[in-house]
Amino acid sequence: MQNTYKEKVQWLLKYCSEYDGHEYMYDEHVKKDRFDVRLHIEEDILECMKTAKIVVLTGDAGDGKSRVLNRLQTELKGIETKWDCTNDFSALSRDGKIRVLKKIEVILEQGASEHILIAANSGIFMSEIMNFKRGLFKKLESAEEAVIIDFSKRNLASEQGDFFRIVNSFFDISEYNECSQCAMAEKCPFIHNLKKMTEESEDGDKRREQLRKVYHALFLKGVHVTFRDLLSTLSYMITRGITCEQITKRISEENQEQASYYNNLFTYDKNNSRLLMEIQSLDPGKRDHKSDRKIFYEEIGNKLEEELQRGNFKSLIRNMYFNNPEILQSEGAQTDYALLNMEYIEDYHTVIRRLKQEGVLDAVDEYHNILWKFELGINRVFNPERSDAQLVLFDSPLIISPRVRIEHEAGDELQIYFCTREFFNDHNREKVSVSDVNSFLCVSVVERVGSEDFSQEKMAVDYELFRQIMMASEGRYDSSILNKIDDMRLKQFISRTFQHLSSGKRIKVKWLGAAQSQYMPFELYPFHQIGIKDRNNKRAGNKTYRVGRG
Repeated sequence: MQNTYKEKVQWLLKYCSEYDGHEYMYDEHVKKDRFDVRLHIEEDILECMKTAKIVVLTGDAGDGKSRVLNRLQTELKGIETKWDCTNDFSALSRDGKIRVLKKIEVILEQGASEHILIAANSGIFMSEIMNFKRGLFKKLESAEEAVIIDFSKRNLASEQGDFFRIVNSFFDISEYNECSQCAMAEKCPFIHNLKKMTEESEDGDKRREQLRKVYHALFLKGVHVTFRDLLSTLSYMITRGITCEQITKRISEENQEQASYYNNLFTYDKNNSRLLMEIQSLDPGKRDHKSDRKIFYEEIGNKLEEELQRGNFKSLIRNMYFNNPEILQSEGAQTDYALLNMEYIEDYHTVIRRLKQEGVLDAVDEYHNILWKFELGINRVFNPERSDAQLVLFDSPLIISPRVRIEHEAGDELQIYFCTREFFNDHNREKVSVSDVNSFLCVSVVERVGSEDFSQEKMAVDYELFRQIMMASEGRYDSSILNKIDDMRLKQFISRTFQHLSSGKRIKVKWLGAAQSQYMPFELYPFHQIGIKDRNNKRAGNKTYRVGRG
């Protein structure tokens, strides 16, 4: 006998953090009622295992390491190589952890023929291996026979195929029947939501793709969505974290549309779920809708006025985002990411897409005007008084006062280009990670005058850094901008690039802005000063500058 939709809803609720009985949130410990889905990362791991002896799956709790490893163990039974699998390194006793680490040691240092597959929480694994033997982790990272796959960098929405398989499997209702005894069967929002999100049609694919874009945008914002988080929020999207009995009481107060999947996803009135609040911030209904209102007047006429009077304009926008994004598409926008309430997401995604197609881009090319604007933003962060796009590098720390800026002119040529991590690593022969980090590199190239020698500095650009620099390019400069970037990538990038520019050269210094009338221009001469002896009895050389005539 088949189950009813009500039982499907009850099953989904067990994965939802907003439901008190969310016992399936810790799905790696569930022995029954699990849905089974194969993801692309399993193929990547199996491919690595053809040549590797050590494979370590690291990440945070709920990232899906145990789920993947459990599936892999089944497949490994049919291959000739015997793999020793540790499902949860973190749960092992102290002696158990030592035994695993000794196996890693003998494989790396003695060439043992063993093969081990480990799932471990990142912090615990790092702490244990560093305490076990100094330098072992560095060997593990660089060894050709070892692969570390960090699930905390995994983007569950990066591949359409994977994401669709998760959604279709999790929402699958093929083995469930209508709730014939329920008075709400014909207008139940739960059934409506499940059918819409599992519909096998072009419209169904469109809805799933628009949903994927929401989670991919979260990843670009730096929000880590674990497998557990994904299932929890998908469940909330269908059920809003309430039972069939509770929705029956509310349906007289809320119409079916207000409890629809597109409203559930972007409407969250509590503050105990960080992820749901992040999703809410992307709400298409929060965008500037001046152009959308005009479009709606043209497309659906008076209906817009009726909906506005009822206060459902946001609901209309959300509905159109999932079902008719082409109508909402603003003129000139190249992707549906522009429909989300996320500043510069369209520009950022355009750069990522072009880089994946072309490998490397040069900001000088007018075709890539977004990157030209990005370079202008770098300049303005360090020099708000200038308005042109020539990259200017500053000595750090600042001299005279924080309000005074100096411009350095060196004889070396500086070129800025942008590329993917894979492109840079391939040309620099570095080990390439299998993780998809969805960021790009800003690379400065300093060529020595009269020499074939050159230096490179690279800066990883994620969405947040991109947004801050693009804001600066438009004059929305915040003096605390660097403090918002925790690792100070931008400042370090400029500082390292300047060191290459200034080596062995005289540097002309000009004062900018109001300082021009107060200070004379001058030149700096590189001067290496011998410092005091360090702990290894070596003298440290500190580069300083002596002032010459202007």
